[in-house]
Amino acid sequence: MLKWFKIYVGVTLFGGPKASPLLNIPLARTLHHEYNSLTCTVEIVDDVYAAIDHINLYGRHGSLYL
Repeated sequence: MLKWFKIYVGVTLFGGPKASPLLNIPLARTLHHEYNSLTCTVEIVDDVYAAIDHINLYGRHGSLYL
């Protein structure tokens, strides 16, 4: 599914330390990087509180959290 997303939509995905091996996507060099392109870094967190901490530490404009 991720390959389909990358090929047909044109979005390149990188993963954080948890997401990269689980989703089989390349590891992001940093979670602070802003790409200014159709590139996205995803990470998996344990719960909503960890998500809030992650947003406060790494979040910037253009971020999406599910």
